Amino acid sequence: MIAYSSVYGGTEAVVEILAAKLAQKGVKDIKMFDVSFAEHSKVLAEAFKKSHIILATTTYNASIFESMNRFIHSLVSHNLQNRKYVLIENGSWAATCGGIMRTELEKLKGSEFIAENFCIKSAMKEEQLVELNNVVITIENSLSL
Repeated sequence: MIAYSSVYGGTEAVVEILAAKLAQKGVKDIKMFDVSFAEHSKVLAEAFKKSHIILATTTYNASIFESMNRFIHSLVSHNLQNRKYVLIENGSWAATCGGIMRTELEKLKGSEFIAENFCIKSAMKEEQLVELNNVVITIENSLSL
């Protein structure tokens, strides 16, 4: 499952590329949700069905963008356990949201972070494709396809 929030489209573009690459690798039933617009209960219900959750958002006022912050707090308050996470952070000046997301999700028993935070500054640069491909391989290797 991919849950994201995007302010100017850069974060959304990264998760679309990531989803396409995962699909090319044979990952099935990829669900994507923009938590700023999707019905909250549906996103939360889907999180309970998935073993792997990719969260992507922007740094906003040195924290997590508001809609993603609400979603993460919902995951924690519902005690979602034993999930594998990949975190994507976007921050033009100082990307801090990835570390804050991780701190919140570490409160949940069995949270496993299977890749280093993938960080973009406004938009993904072409030279970051290699790093994104490595994230795809890490996700692929952790799944039972």
